[in-house]
This record gives sequence, structure tokens and C-alpha cells, in this order.
Amino acid sequence: MSRPLKVFLSHAHADADAVRALYDRLVADGVDAWLDKEKLIPGQDWEREIRKAVREADVVIVCLSKQFNKAGYRQKEVRWAVETAMEKPDGEIFIIPARLEECKNLESLRHLHWVSLFEKDGYKKLKQSLGLRAEQVGATFSEVKIKSRHLTGLMERRGVSTDPGTINSLALMYAKTGKYSEAIKYLEQALLISKNLSDRYSEVAILNNLGYVNEKCGNLVRAVEYYEYAIQLEKEHNL
Repeated sequence: MSRPLKVFLSHAHADADAVRALYDRLVADGVDAWLDKEKLIPGQDWEREIRKAVREADVVIVCLSKQFNKAGYRQKEVRWAVETAMEKPDGEIFIIPARLEECKNLESLRHLHWVSLFEKDGYKKLKQSLGLRAEQVGATFSEVKIKSRHLTGLMERRGVSTDPGTINSLALMYAKTGKYSEAIKYLEQALLISKNLSDRYSEVAILNNLGYVNEKCGNLVRAVEYYEYAIQLEKEHNL
């Protein structure tokens, strides 16, 4: 059975809010993301755990910012990532420099092309790299692809907070095994949670997934309704 893509997020504490939003979107897209605030528990040797997570990751996303680029512990994580990258086959994607704002790249990462997440298509470009890396390591990256000619052109955007994201991932697993009724049941639960949290990213993601599952069932009219509602929310809230 295939496993989800493992992604380690290296960031400055000053960028915690921006990186948490990125973490939520990655989780919504089926990624097994590692974020210190989520993974470390009291009493653990945090340096040991972080180094272990870097070595076990399929991808290390270095969240660059003016704060990150100052000398400090986070650049130690980058050194570990660079050391691990040297053990990988040539040409494989392992470290992705991701700018959170206008800033310079680190000298040690100058040879790697960065992505600017603050730009309109930044996250889309990041997903392309993650999709390629998932293929390289035989992992899954749950990006919904709309193939029906009746639905061409509808948007596929996502971004779900942690709890709805867990239910969302479970629903997609049911969908992959053909258990569409179970998938819809869990997606409806996740949609209710996201609405109660006023998490618009969650609503858009789950509505897109409801559209996807209904499309797989052949319920194209219902699928279009979900996709159109997702598009409407994106426009209303400038997502």
C-alpha cells in the first residue's frame, strides 16, 4: 500500500502563522507534513527528533524570509537537509526553497530554484514539485484531477485546517477504494466542521472533494454544483 508524501517544514518562529497556513494546505492535499508545533511532544529531545524528521522526509521545504535568513538554529536544519540531499541520486528533488516574502536565498541553496509562495501561482508551482517528488519515491500526493469533459475548467483549489483535513484524507481513502457513499458521509462531516470554524479554505477544499466523489459516482449535475459553490466561495473571500 502506498504512503503519503513526507514533507518537513523548516521555518523561523516569527513566521509561525504563515507556515501554519502552509501546513494546513499541505495536510489538505494528503501530505504527511512535519511541523514542530504539531509533532513535538513534551519531554522529547527536540534536536534529535528534528534531525530524524529531516532524514526521513521525502522533501524539506525551507520557508525563507528575512527572519529565517538571519543566523540561528534554523540554518542548522538546512545544513542537515543539505547533508541528506548529498545522499540522494542526482536530479531528485529533496530541498525546496520557498519564499514567504521578498528576500534573498541562502548561500547554501543558491543552486536550487526557489518558489515564491506570496505570488498568485506560488502554491500551484509548489504542488507540481511535490507531485514529481511523490512519483520519484512512490508516495501518494492526493491532488484531485478533474478528467470529465463535462467538468473541464472547474477549479481544483484546496486548503483545510488540521481536524477537517484528517477527515478529508480518510474520505479520499474511501473514495480510492470505491466506497463513495462512505467518502461522502465523511466529507459532509468535515464540511460541517469547517463551517463551524468559519474556515473558508476548508469549505473550498471539501466542496471540491465532494464534487470529485460525485463525479466518480456519475452524479455530474451534483458535482458541478459543488464545484461552482467552491468557486463562488473563492471569489467572495479572495482565496
